[in-house]
Amino acid sequence: SRRSLELGGADNAHVLDTHAAALAAVGRFDSAAATAERAAALSEARHDDTLARSIRARLRSYRSGQAYIDHGAVLPVPPR
Repeated sequence: SRRSLELGGADNAHVLDTHAAALAAVGRFDSAAATAERAAALSEARHDDTLARSIRARLRSYRSGQAYIDHGAVLPVPPR
């Protein structure tokens, strides 16, 4: 997720949201919350209220010390 930020995703709410989730997954909840705040603000500025609501829900989790895991997005491991 850090590489996505470096490639210009710092102003992309989706990229920031993913980065916030990655930060929370490794226990960096303060950084995750700050990143999620920025993502939510960008979403709201672009009038994407649905995304902003989703990000704010995850933000509450980060502030309470819980990571966000999207189990629906898990891809199967290809056979070797």
